[in-house]
Amino acid sequence: MKIVFIQTCDVQRYMRMQEITRKTIASYCERNNFMYHSVLGLIRGGQPWHAALNRIPIISGYINDKYDGWIVYLDADAYIADMSFDLESYLSDKSDYALIGAPSGAQPPRWWDINNGVFALNARHPVAIEMVYRWREKLDVVPDSILRSEDCWGAVIDDQAIMHEAIQETLGAEQSLLHDSDTFNWNANFIRQVIRANSDFESRIKILADAVDNVLQNNNNPNNKDNIRTTNHEIITAFYRVLLGREPDDHGLQNAIAKLDSGTSFEDELRACVTSDECRQALPRLWRSR
Repeated sequence: MKIVFIQTCDVQRYMRMQEITRKTIASYCERNNFMYHSVLGLIRGGQPWHAALNRIPIISGYINDKYDGWIVYLDADAYIADMSFDLESYLSDKSDYALIGAPSGAQPPRWWDINNGVFALNARHPVAIEMVYRWREKLDVVPDSILRSEDCWGAVIDDQAIMHEAIQETLGAEQSLLHDSDTFNWNANFIRQVIRANSDFESRIKILADAVDNVLQNNNNPNNKDNIRTTNHEIITAFYRVLLGREPDDHGLQNAIAKLDSGTSFEDELRACVTSDECRQALPRLWRSR
């Protein structure tokens, strides 16, 4: 599976942040034979915050070059929280989706509302291709002179706002968009972002540095993954014993552990167990035995 991770930022301010978070991303890509594409500086504009616009020509460049894999974009304030996350397995059944991301949190919820600080784009999907072209067109119509005159972020153009417009204008986008806050963003399992609303810039630097150090220390501990798998084994075994009243069969046990290893939450796995036909049949008997 082709997967490229992209990060970009300015060299005046956010480069400090990206130098921290890129440690997890570069390491994760090396470990899984994924590409890592990092861009520093400005592609268009004249203000440091115009680096936020870089993602548009970078991603559209991949589309123009007929790249047909997945693109995972991360802002400078995003890092890999789980180095053992099996991204290929996660994406293996999502080829019908053009875009995967977390809602921005704005209320009321809207189907097209995606935080473009962390997202995955399926570059072979026709809806994704059309959406990226529309996104790029909205940037290209702004003259360089107007862009350079911008005196505060978003006064002339907002990369996320024009992405939302492009999504809404693309036929079939609503059916091809997957909201997944469990995998991407804030307190997600895989990629987490420490956004401006959380704290001031220096506090975010400290939060990210501590988080990245913790991730890398756990990744370098040879016993860490084995410990996680042991814990998963114990939890799934407990599900079977308490909810189904029996020892787990080998196939069911290994299948459940594989799901947890690939990012399925304990909550989702517990819900699957509780709502199964076997559990419905077993619960009355288990209650009588107590």
